[in-house]
Amino acid sequence: MATSVINHLRRAVLLRDGAGFGDDELLGCFIERKDEAALAALVKRHGPMVWGVCRRLLSHHDAEDAFQATFIVLVRKAASIVPRGMVGNWLYGVAHQTALQARRTAMRRRAREVQVTEMPEPENRSQGPEVRGQEWNDVRPLLDQELSRLPDNYRAVVVLCDLEGRTRKEVARQLGVPEGTVAGRLPRARAMLAKRLAQRGVNLSGGALAAVLAQQVGSAGVPASVVSSTISAASLTAAGHTAAAGVISSKVAALTQGVLKAMFMTQLKIATLVFLTLALTGIGIGMLALPAVAEQRGTNNAAVERPAKEKKTPNTDLENIEGTWTLVSQDLNGEQQDISSFKRQWSIKDGKATTNWAMRPDPNVPGDQGKKGSGNVVYTMDPAKTPKEITFIGDRLKLLMVYKLEKDTLTLGFFGRAETERPKGFSVDDAGLGAMNTKLLVEAFKREPPSAEEPRKAPPKDLGKIQPPGGVPLPLVKPGTNAIGVDELNKVKERLEAVPEKDLVQWVVELERIMDKKLPDGLPSARQACRTDFAIRLSVAFDDLKWNAKTADNLLKRAQTMPTTEAKVWKNAFEEVLKKEIGQTDTTILAGGPEWAVPLVLIPVDALHEGQKYSAERAKKYLARLKQLTAEDVSLWKDQVDEFGGTKLDAAVNIVLLDDFFDKERFQRDKFKTSIGATKK
Repeated sequence: MATSVINHLRRAVLLRDGAGFGDDELLGCFIERKDEAALAALVKRHGPMVWGVCRRLLSHHDAEDAFQATFIVLVRKAASIVPRGMVGNWLYGVAHQTALQARRTAMRRRAREVQVTEMPEPENRSQGPEVRGQEWNDVRPLLDQELSRLPDNYRAVVVLCDLEGRTRKEVARQLGVPEGTVAGRLPRARAMLAKRLAQRGVNLSGGALAAVLAQQVGSAGVPASVVSSTISAASLTAAGHTAAAGVISSKVAALTQGVLKAMFMTQLKIATLVFLTLALTGIGIGMLALPAVAEQRGTNNAAVERPAKEKKTPNTDLENIEGTWTLVSQDLNGEQQDISSFKRQWSIKDGKATTNWAMRPDPNVPGDQGKKGSGNVVYTMDPAKTPKEITFIGDRLKLLMVYKLEKDTLTLGFFGRAETERPKGFSVDDAGLGAMNTKLLVEAFKREPPSAEEPRKAPPKDLGKIQPPGGVPLPLVKPGTNAIGVDELNKVKERLEAVPEKDLVQWVVELERIMDKKLPDGLPSARQACRTDFAIRLSVAFDDLKWNAKTADNLLKRAQTMPTTEAKVWKNAFEEVLKKEIGQTDTTILAGGPEWAVPLVLIPVDALHEGQKYSAERAKKYLARLKQLTAEDVSLWKDQVDEFGGTKLDAAVNIVLLDDFFDKERFQRDKFKTSIGATKK
């Protein structure tokens, strides 16, 4: 009886919009007891913020669909939100992703419905003084693009304080941090967001931005009918009722499924480009390198120096792992995932591995043709560890995994941020989940029967001789092995020591100016990584390992003429082609590579300069060419033509510089593929 009374009282409190309950408590009630009142409280509490995101991007009708789909996704993925107190920040991200997908669908619908001459526009409220309304008109189309790119800790306080109108005390309790932390973090977050908006042409101070956002909070009320229908649909979905199909429209169902698949793809494409800085003994600088984790049978140095043709011991893991492996199951934090529409394979041989993945077209999404991709890496293994360890290494890519190899079954375990830490086991209890890594993925693969493969067609010799624009970068991996060589590291050290300190400082300062970004110093740090990458990649400034002062001075003069605005245009174009964001933090490089890689790849290109001066007029031609490329085009060049270890930015620039592949400035893709021997076999 007492328990029944307590549950009744708790439900009564929850029905008052969850008053007195934190987000973590509400989400816990829903996850653990499927409590409809807790779910309803979350919808009412965060509904205005979600509605605001949807209306900034969509018409009223489409916003209703996106709003409902966002909370149905919450029902489906609630258990994956860690920590639970960040559910508001999580919902913001899902709402933005859902609204973007809904907008793409609406645009395709508009293209088909040619008889419709006008399409409803997203909401454009201009309440209050005319000046404030104009400021909102400027901010509105860009707000969510830039806010979604802020680090989670900073985005969360803007979402909760400025978009949901909560007090600092409430937000501090919600996030489990001192109120002083929120008080310090909020102005920094606003300043970061204001700076991002300024780069897009909207100039507001952090305080003015806060005022603009605050004015919108009061006008972001969700229609009662939308809240009611969403709570009903989400509750039925949570209960597993077949009746949910009658409540949820086909558009909302397709939108929900599309977002869930996009989230699933994010989990599957964990392999992100990672930029590491190591403090090498005696160098005193950041060193770009990859871990020399190897199948050890002696000292660590022996592992680094192990020759490529070392005689293999029969039946070792290093030998038995060779073959083609197909994904058959995936668990996320112990929960099995649906991979019926997804295929992935690893092809492993001679210390090298190729991964290929493909997503089938979604029949519920008009025009969807599916997605696919691939990547090449090397790998090292250490079967002596418990659990056994395997590391996949590529161009600034590192995946720290544990593995089990049992006859024709290969099991891989890795965290959601696979570049940062290796799991300690294959179960949620053993892996060592924590604040840094909250997601454990365990994938099982089955070996495919061996089949005869036709040898890959070699690219034409003339293309194969084309070097990256910055010259041949210094390799880090010892030739003929899959381990980093001591000699290779020493060469990088020698190059760095050959550059006069004042020149190196001048180059970094100039790159910072071009990026419009100050790189923090320290060890390790982004500034040290930039110095090292400069020495490795800008080989044209060196005569082998010796600094060529004259050539370097001419290149620096070019760098000093490159406008920040031009670098941003190129960066945006590269991101659009690669479908990956370019940038870095102190310890991590984003998927598209570091931001300083953009000027480093452009400065040596003669076609972009008149003598030693950058020419924006000349650049227009090559930017127009670049925008015609796809990520697949770039990957074909990098994987099948480049023999010098260039990046994808190098590959993209090399392609656009070849006039033979452009007829009247239109990219001839068929000719390009034929020329590089990329015909599918």
